[in-house]
Amino acid sequence: MVFFHKIKNILSWIPILWKQDDTSYTYSLTLFKLQLINMANKFEEEGYMYGYHRIETIIKLMDKVYQYEYAKEYEAGLKKSYGNFLVVYDKDELGYVIPKVKWPKGLYSEKERASLELIWSGLFNQSAEKQRRAHKLLWKLIEHNIQKWVI
Repeated sequence: MVFFHKIKNILSWIPILWKQDDTSYTYSLTLFKLQLINMANKFEEEGYMYGYHRIETIIKLMDKVYQYEYAKEYEAGLKKSYGNFLVVYDKDELGYVIPKVKWPKGLYSEKERASLELIWSGLFNQSAEKQRRAHKLLWKLIEHNIQKWVI
């Protein structure tokens, strides 16, 4: 029975390994997340509910963090109040990414666009800070729990 489980496990990893990309950390996160899902499923089968529920929570947070939900939180409210805008990312001379907002021309005067840019900047920075805190919390949760995930 164990032999067939191992064969099934190896076969399930083939499509994932086929998509491997050594240049992207997101691939490593995908592998880690899939392994956490496998662990959670095994814990649920074995009745180890602490591990199952904790991993489930971490996976949900991982999805939110790496889909940048917290970083993009401000967008819906801002679009609802002021209409569509575009965020473009430039790099400065040191290679740091600098976000800038572009508002459609003709809808707002130059003075109004300057005010909107200030509003956007404040909301963008709040969301970016929330994203940083969520990322930090995610890895603190993993660090705090990972050694307990043993049956």
